[in-house]
Amino acid sequence: MNENVKREIKEWIYSLIIAAVLAFTIKAFIFDIIQVSGISMVPTLHNNDRVIVEKISLYRKKNI
Repeated sequence: MNENVKREIKEWIYSLIIAAVLAFTIKAFIFDIIQVSGISMVPTLHNNDRVIVEKISLYRKKNI
């Protein structure tokens, strides 16, 4: 294989790994998408609606 092709493949693999790690970090610690199941939130939210939930406030300490 040509040296340029090998280098480009390595760059793509590196970029995909960085993107996967970044996506996992964002989903685990910053935002998550939750699907509503059930009717307990009607009329605001309906069954199978999707909600984006931020998680940053979970990590901040609050004094009440």
